[in-house]
Amino acid sequence: MSWLFAAFAIVWLVVFAYLFGLGRKQQAIVREIEGLKARLGRGTTS
Repeated sequence: MSWLFAAFAIVWLVVFAYLFGLGRKQQAIVREIEGLKARLGRGTTS
């Protein structure tokens, strides 16, 4: 039973690490888009 728990815990750790990485990438993309908007002179936020 301990192997089942270990496998379950590892799977969830991988899922959370993946989601954390996606969040960081999305924040970087948002910052890049806002920088591009500012460079184009259309830096209005809604």
